[in-house]
Amino acid sequence: GVIPRRFKEIREVVKNTIMKTFFDGPYLEHYMSTKMSSLTQNLDLGAKLAELFELPEVDDMIAKGVDELYKKPEGMMLLMVGMTPDQLKPLVKPFLLAMAPEVGPLIGKMFDMKTILPVDKLRTEIDMLMTEKLQELTPEKVKTLMEDVIRTHLGWLIVWGNVFGSLIGVVSVALGYP
Repeated sequence: GVIPRRFKEIREVVKNTIMKTFFDGPYLEHYMSTKMSSLTQNLDLGAKLAELFELPEVDDMIAKGVDELYKKPEGMMLLMVGMTPDQLKPLVKPFLLAMAPEVGPLIGKMFDMKTILPVDKLRTEIDMLMTEKLQELTPEKVKTLMEDVIRTHLGWLIVWGNVFGSLIGVVSVALGYP
């Protein structure tokens, strides 16, 4: 029928309707400005930062950083007061772990989602996602989807149309209309 012959047009109309209705630029911008700050607060960046500091790679970074420090004048000054690299290394990680809960929220406040993911870029990504997903729709799938929508949402219209049509017919006959 008509649906399988025009399924490409139907796919495009569905995509455009969804993009215009749910993902228009001003709405996405408003959504990102109001919701993203609460989302970053729920991430618990302090805990994530503490997890990061527990990784063995961080131990290697600390060791490398302390070794680099001792090649500079500041490191020489630490040596003069009797602080060797082996004494300093075990102090750095607990210091970082203690600061993680305070630093995490500050990092979250620094993220401006509009600069990290601009609205037009987000819209483009959503559009590409929908285009890719809609390419999977075959004429038969589109026909099945349309039939499901019609059966689910228009069935009541047919029933009530018949009821009211019958009532109008009965009233017309009762009033003498042929």
